[in-house]
Amino acid sequence: MSRSNVARLTAGVLIVLFASVTTPRDASAEAFLYEGLGGPADYGPFILAPNDDGSSQPLDLLQSFPLGLNFFGTVHETVYVNNNGNITFNGAVFNYTPRPFPIANQPMIAPYWGDVDTRNQTDGIPPMSGENLVYWWFGPSQMIVTWHQVGYFSRHNDLRMDFQLVLTQATRAAPGDFDVEYRYARCEWTTGDASGGRNGFGGDPAQVGFDAGDQGNFLALDVSFTDEVITVCENSNVGDPGVWRFLIREGDVIPCQEGEEKCEFDTDGDGLFDSIDTDDDNDGIPDIDDNCILDENADQDDLDFDGVGDACDNCTEVPNADQADAENDGLGDACDFNDDNDMHADEGDNCPTVHNNDQLDTDEDGLGDACDVCPELANPGQEDMDADNVGNICDNC
Repeated sequence: MSRSNVARLTAGVLIVLFASVTTPRDASAEAFLYEGLGGPADYGPFILAPNDDGSSQPLDLLQSFPLGLNFFGTVHETVYVNNNGNITFNGAVFNYTPRPFPIANQPMIAPYWGDVDTRNQTDGIPPMSGENLVYWWFGPSQMIVTWHQVGYFSRHNDLRMDFQLVLTQATRAAPGDFDVEYRYARCEWTTGDASGGRNGFGGDPAQVGFDAGDQGNFLALDVSFTDEVITVCENSNVGDPGVWRFLIREGDVIPCQEGEEKCEFDTDGDGLFDSIDTDDDNDGIPDIDDNCILDENADQDDLDFDGVGDACDNCTEVPNADQADAENDGLGDACDFNDDNDMHADEGDNCPTVHNNDQLDTDEDGLGDACDVCPELANPGQEDMDADNVGNICDNC
């Protein structure tokens, strides 16, 4: 079976396969990781103590997702953060060697399931740097987990992985729907020593993807279990190196594609997902109070007092809260005195909605030929009983 597409088997199983390479390979390509979340490294106040194969206690998802997360048809209210590059919903997972999806009874989201080892806090790491640790943060409608500059088993720090998992409640979607983003800032190893690896490579490399835990439904990048898995830093499914996005809708995992508006999670590029961004134009005025939500206008000037700020009003001197613009020329109908954009203002134009510089009126009925349903016979009423764009007076049928 081809490895270039997402395929559905007859049993409804979503299988591993879709192309992971959508951008040219570039060793310098990488994504930024979201910061400003508190804690010693600014990735969140909650930390897994240095460990090998450890996990968090069950964490309450309802603090950020009041309706839980619908993942492959099951709504989950708790989650576990696992040291080895994944989160799970039914319990902690200590497995250091990734097992090919599907795995029985263990729903998992895995940005990089490999043998992470955070015990070495001294080898080449400045004291109190906050590196080689796993962090998480809960905020309004969002959870972010960061594996920050983590090493691999056993206690190796010569190569690092630096990546992030972002879960965000979906807007204008069904209850429990959410968005997933994998972000990779540094990719240098694939395998721990106990997984058959040597110097960070070989053996059983990491796996990237999703597993329903029902022994059937799953999705994994086709570079999983190959040394090419580290190219997740360079490649993308949305055209942004190191960034991978997925929509979880009514439980199903939907991979994004480059150029899809529905997958633009941060349209203004300020590092805040649209679903939690309360100031889309970054002008300091919250959207709820802003008279131009998408245009920066801290002054909130509104000359015609129609509730639409001058910065985004297509008629700044004539009230037109509906912003109607029939011909889509950027000038609102309320102040557009030449609707067809010809040489004649509407008041003196014999076809005010049809461009006709020549103003030709063969039948001299006051209507220009360009908009006259009977241009050769006078018919100022423009009657057209059968709606065929031929006036009754000259219609043979």
